[in-house]
Amino acid sequence: MFDRAEPSPPDLLFGMMKKIREDKRPGKIDVGLGIYRDGSGQSPIMRAVAAAQQHLLQTETTKGYIGMRGQIAFLDAMQALVFAKDMPPYLCSVQGLGGTGAIRLAIELIARVNPKAAVHVGLPTWPLHTSIPEAAKLAVQTHRFFNARTQRVCTDEIFDAVDAAQAGDVFITQGPAHNPTGTDMPIDAQFALYDKMAERGVIPLIDSAYYGLSTALEDDLAHLRGLLARVPRALLALSCSKTFGLYRERVGVLFVKSAHQREADAALDSLVSIGRSAYSMAPSYGAALIAHVLNTPELKADWCAELDTMRARIDSIRSALAKGANQCPPLAKVGAQRGIFSLLPIDQAIVEQLADDHAVYMSLTGRINVAGLKDKDIAPFIEHLSQVAG
Repeated sequence: MFDRAEPSPPDLLFGMMKKIREDKRPGKIDVGLGIYRDGSGQSPIMRAVAAAQQHLLQTETTKGYIGMRGQIAFLDAMQALVFAKDMPPYLCSVQGLGGTGAIRLAIELIARVNPKAAVHVGLPTWPLHTSIPEAAKLAVQTHRFFNARTQRVCTDEIFDAVDAAQAGDVFITQGPAHNPTGTDMPIDAQFALYDKMAERGVIPLIDSAYYGLSTALEDDLAHLRGLLARVPRALLALSCSKTFGLYRERVGVLFVKSAHQREADAALDSLVSIGRSAYSMAPSYGAALIAHVLNTPELKADWCAELDTMRARIDSIRSALAKGANQCPPLAKVGAQRGIFSLLPIDQAIVEQLADDHAVYMSLTGRINVAGLKDKDIAPFIEHLSQVAG
């Protein structure tokens, strides 16, 4: 039967990773892959996570299943972290296979309860924000979120998209530190947007992967709580890859805020059923590490301190890049943006020339991961970019 299968479009990110591996030139610069790296170019295991690994090695006594919702200690710890004393009523949660898996669960839930719902997505965005709804056979409607040339959020177009949406539609938004632009809507505009969604019966799906890497952790979490407080129903997908450095462990969580208890119970029942048919049981290891970190005061404090260090490094790189804006205008807005990504106002031909002539690799869209720069690569990156796009 497989000779009838149509080839899938190539994954541009993994194609770029292959080119980087095969490029033997010294001084390669990789600002394409979206992971946090330290000044030496490593993506380290965080200190608190390493301590939790040792704890599990010494105390874990079984590899039995943990249940279909996932690691309950992890879900409770993440709920306490995110919501603190401001936990909304009628909230349910399930563990996801990374933030991606949490989004897939959210979309499958929408497809099950309202297959006629449209999913509204602002562009540019993370490509899976469109491909996951399409895989679930939901209609996807796009609008412009960001103008790369002007480096501005397209606020009017975003509000127009909510005005055009129908009750029961889903509107994908992002938490602090937008991927790929590094530019968020002003908080007052976000609040107004969520007020309009509540008025029109549109359900936000918030994808948050960089909490603690935009501003201080509590400020980022308060931002999320403020958004959720303005709508009666919402879905919040959290990734634990960036903020805990657990990329390969695939840990995420989906929170669903409902309008009443019967609705919350039905949502949880559906999510467990969806997960059961997709992967049966959630994995334990990464979730158990996070639960131990968050439930051990000294490890949680050390995790928060290391998260602060990571964010300070990102901010220092942005400052260094911004100082190069005089010789390299595409970097003019980088210093004012947040998180690990920025979308430079350059075209694909420039991106390809940077790779061909200087072994500088980034997404074909011009998205760069500022945290991908080693300390010694910052000056050469500015110089190479200025030669090609200055």
